[in-house]
Amino acid sequence: MSTIHTLSGIYTGVGVAGVILVAFFLDQFDQDDVKQFKEKDINLLSVLVATFTQLKDKRQCLLIVMTMYSGFEQGFLAGDYTKAYVTCTIGIQYVGYVMICFGASNSIFSAIFGRISRFTGRIGLFAFATITNLASIIALFLWHPQLEQMAVFFVFPCLWGMADAVWQTQTNGMLTVVSDNIFIVNFAFPFYYSI
Repeated sequence: MSTIHTLSGIYTGVGVAGVILVAFFLDQFDQDDVKQFKEKDINLLSVLVATFTQLKDKRQCLLIVMTMYSGFEQGFLAGDYTKAYVTCTIGIQYVGYVMICFGASNSIFSAIFGRISRFTGRIGLFAFATITNLASIIALFLWHPQLEQMAVFFVFPCLWGMADAVWQTQTNGMLTVVSDNIFIVNFAFPFYYSI
């Protein structure tokens, strides 16, 4: 059996396992809530207008900057770091592994920081993420990558994923707090993130 078939089988198996886990462990919706949701007249235009109406609130405007920063820092890692550091030094075949480290770190720390924020508050976590990103940027600026430093190529994405977990979870949480409509939050976060 070839490697491609093995990887495809693993990918399919994990996908099927995910569907089964969701089917068995996801809480069922209350039928009254589902009926009320279906009765609401929600269209894309009204959500878009409501999203821009939220811009009257200065807190929302400040959150746009944070959301855009989150997009920029992910773009830096996925584009510039993988191109300038990983591909040039250890080869393009390691780009996927580096991004797996970022994604795994991001997922793990999103769950951890979501729970920690109850005790520490958001400001401490944002300060931690800012310091982590700043330290990583300075270290990347000073670092001269060499083939013998293979582990370092994976440490930076893990640190970046840890900081990004804060930006993702806490910014989305703050959007939820300052907005009076959950549909706007679900639309606005990816909308501002993509700017």
